[in-house]
Amino acid sequence: MTIIFADYKSKLKRYQNQVNRFWCPVCDTHTLTFAPTGAWNCWNDPERIHRLEILAAVIPNFGKTYDRDPVQSPPPDIMLPPIPLIPCTQLHLPITTSLQLSEVIGNQTIYHYSDCQQVMRWDYRTHKVIRPRHFNGKDWIHKAGNRPWIPFGLVRLASYPGLLNIVLIIEGQKCVEIASSRCLPAVCLEAGDYSTQTIAAKLEAIRARLERVFLVVLPDYNLAGLYRARNILEVAYKSGIPAIALDPLKIKPDLKVGDDIEQIPDFMKIIREKERYGLIRIERRPVAATHPIGNGRNQAAR
Repeated sequence: MTIIFADYKSKLKRYQNQVNRFWCPVCDTHTLTFAPTGAWNCWNDPERIHRLEILAAVIPNFGKTYDRDPVQSPPPDIMLPPIPLIPCTQLHLPITTSLQLSEVIGNQTIYHYSDCQQVMRWDYRTHKVIRPRHFNGKDWIHKAGNRPWIPFGLVRLASYPGLLNIVLIIEGQKCVEIASSRCLPAVCLEAGDYSTQTIAAKLEAIRARLERVFLVVLPDYNLAGLYRARNILEVAYKSGIPAIALDPLKIKPDLKVGDDIEQIPDFMKIIREKERYGLIRIERRPVAATHPIGNGRNQAAR
């Protein structure tokens, strides 16, 4: 099926009065442009890894009509590291807490990374806006600041001694909260930054907290997710951290392009039934609930 994306320009939000410049529905920047020939590009995505997401956000039923081979069968130049051979008896879920890391106020969600670091998310009908902010000792500043940010959700986890701690890496704070509500030990890396240097720093933060870890990467079902999973596996392999990536389509064959763990409500049940993923008979041992991060400052920040 041939798709002419230029035929769907009426569904895009035009930037000011420019004829061929629009707001990108994925990255929320006014960098989506069309050439007179119909060729198009989001200039905020130089590697063109978000093109499927853009199409899925605009074209009705795109997830049902698009050929899924790019996700099911990686391009031949994508070489994944070897899958580590680890017996299930050496794996265990880390100790988890019910630490509250997010709060919803209307269309705004606040994700707490630490007492002085937060990510703000606003959900609108047609798009979302996400901004980091930090506390400088007096006020909240809408910038990331200079302190390193650990993976979101990591503060909930503590090492289960003597075994490899399974950590699920997924995309986005919202998905981490969904996974946590299902008692899954999940984290996400820095939003939008999957560079080798950033991934390495985040994986080291996970290893520093849990000591012995086994990473399970569940990408979103799109081409961008595939590339991100590949990058995480490559960095983990070079860092000596055992890791595997799951194919979301093998877990739930009816996924649409852009779907994630939210559309897999029975994720753990399915995984337990598939021995080839090596995640069976894993025990959960959560500890007592603890207080939310930054309660006092949150009140002052509103």
